[in-house]
Amino acid sequence: MVKTCTGCHKELASTKENFNLSTGGKFGLNSKCKNCKSEYIKKYYQENKINSPENKIKIAQERKKYRLENKKKIDKYRKKYRLENKKAASKYQKKYVEKLNIPYLKSLLKQQGFSSEQLTPEIIELKLILIKTKRL
Repeated sequence: MVKTCTGCHKELASTKENFNLSTGGKFGLNSKCKNCKSEYIKKYYQENKINSPENKIKIAQERKKYRLENKKKIDKYRKKYRLENKKAASKYQKKYVEKLNIPYLKSLLKQQGFSSEQLTPEIIELKLILIKTKRL
C-alpha cells in the first residue's frame, strides 16, 4: 500500500520504515513521514525553546508558585491518596527509608541547628532510627 506524506507530499510505502506508528492515523501510521516529522519537531522546539534553561526556570517557578498557592488542596489530595493506597504508600516509604544516606542525614541535622562538630556517628544513627520509626 502507498501513503502520501502530508509534509512533503511524496508517495511512500506505508511501512514502519517510512512512517512512525500512530493510533489515530490511517493504517495506524502518522500522517507525516519520519523525515518530515523529525524536521517539524526540531523546528517546533527551536521556536518554542521548550528545553531552554530560561524556560525550565520559568516552569519551576510556576510550579513552586502553584504549590504555595494551593498548599491546602495539595495536602488534602496527598492525604486522600495515602488513605486510599496504604499498601503503595507503605511500600514507597520503606523504599525511601532504605535509600537514606549519611550526607542526607547530616544535612537534615544541620537544618535542625546541629554544628559539624556535634554530628557524631551516634547522633546520625539516632536520626536514622527516628526517621525509620516515624515512616514505617
